Amino acid sequence: MIFDQDGQNRYNNLMNSGPNSLLCPSPGHLPEVAKQLLQAAGDRRKFCLSGDLGAGKTALVTALVKALGSRDQVSSPTFALVQDYISADQSPRTIHHIDAYRLEDLDEALDIGILDYLDDDSWTFIEWPDILESVLPQRRLDLEIRILPDSTREIVFLKR
Repeated sequence: MIFDQDGQNRYNNLMNSGPNSLLCPSPGHLPEVAKQLLQAAGDRRKFCLSGDLGAGKTALVTALVKALGSRDQVSSPTFALVQDYISADQSPRTIHHIDAYRLEDLDEALDIGILDYLDDDSWTFIEWPDILESVLPQRRLDLEIRILPDSTREIVFLKR
């Protein structure tokens, strides 16, 4: 079970009246967290994930991709910059996973065609999104993953 900051198991409309964060006590809880985040997203299909190295961004994306029905092996696209996965039971079927960590500037992102990934209706999960801020769609979910002293992960819904 996943708990909010008050220790309550609440998921009623996370974005509007619910908690501003979720706690994930262990990696075994990621599938449930992913389902709740997808539900909270409503019609938003773009997720921006921030957090320190090792916070669990790629692990969360893996859980999200699996929750969307993909059977593909998920890996960090740090060197490829973008990985695409196929969902067996969602429409649209394509899922983009972008890791902007190695990008030097926005021009480099534009050169690899980042706008094509951001402008389609596919699910898109973006790690290290800061360099892309000026081209990110307004309809998105911004999340920050924080590592708490007991190694629990706090997934914070950021307000823009």
